[in-house]
Amino acid sequence: MRVSKKNIINKVLLITTLIAFLINSLYHQVYGIRPQEYMAIVVKDNGDVGITIYCIVPAKAYPSELIDINFLSASIRRNEIGFEYLLPDGVSIEDIKVKINKWIKFFEKYIEIRNIKLLSEKIIKRTHPITRKMVNSYCADFKVDLKFDDLVEFFFYLKPDDGFLRMVNRKILERANITSIKISYWGTYWLDEWNIFHGKDEVYVELGITLKFENYFDYEYGRIYVLDVNELLNFSEPIRTYSRSSGTIIEILLELLPGFSDFEFIEVIKPKELRLGRRKMNGQVIGYDLSNLFPWSAFPGGYLIDKIRIKYKVVQAGLVIKLSEAQIYGLVLSVSVIAALCVFVFLALRKGRIKL
Repeated sequence: MRVSKKNIINKVLLITTLIAFLINSLYHQVYGIRPQEYMAIVVKDNGDVGITIYCIVPAKAYPSELIDINFLSASIRRNEIGFEYLLPDGVSIEDIKVKINKWIKFFEKYIEIRNIKLLSEKIIKRTHPITRKMVNSYCADFKVDLKFDDLVEFFFYLKPDDGFLRMVNRKILERANITSIKISYWGTYWLDEWNIFHGKDEVYVELGITLKFENYFDYEYGRIYVLDVNELLNFSEPIRTYSRSSGTIIEILLELLPGFSDFEFIEVIKPKELRLGRRKMNGQVIGYDLSNLFPWSAFPGGYLIDKIRIKYKVVQAGLVIKLSEAQIYGLVLSVSVIAALCVFVFLALRKGRIKL
């Protein structure tokens, strides 16, 4: 069964980004924290698979002179860079703009950047981490043209050899397309806000990447499929969460095919913290998800995950019938007896042995 491929890249990126945004928002509002490490896998209804992984880790490279108590964030992605600094008394916007220009120079050490244009700048209110008083914060976003290969190389340079990001290597890029990549430096303001443990003198960076595997599954009714995270990422070792993670979340979404479809789960190998359930939208089941978001059961740092493997069959809705071998024999025998009786009655009526 083939489904239209129109706007597939945008759909995968939108869903994985939306899931990540909702997870972060729910964590912050409900639990007061944000997961330090996160992995989302979306199996699309057309068989494409998208995966997003991010983790907040100590930075290997950073401009130490630009990171002070007023620093909030500096981020770079494919076509955009953005910055935010607090503006307490005695600090002017011009002072911050000087620092932003130095940040851009720092990024240019690793990435070829051209055509820098200011997109937006604004002032918002934040609570100062020391005085706890409301102060202004200056935000500036720029549109840029950059050499994407340089951004990828910088990502791999900063990437730790630990946790979920360890599974992301250059060999994967031979089988998958990068649909999104982001590098964000965070000040202690946000690390404290998210309850992420950090060393006093350490600078932290968030590394996030979204990959797309096209035509990973060729969906047809009646066929059996296996989603194995290790096989997907061609990773032979057991999976471990980031060793210093204060909380790791996994979300796996299997989208149902358009129309009257369902999945029959044959085997699900997973940690006990992950729960399988239906995903609904507007009261309608749109798929199944496997996650440890609700109830709260985030994995701790260095947690060993032997395997995540889902074996399932695509069936028509309402036709998921599970019968044992004995039940099947019993059903066949019952149907045979009824058929034989019907034939006997029919023949008896024809010969006049039974009168109605």
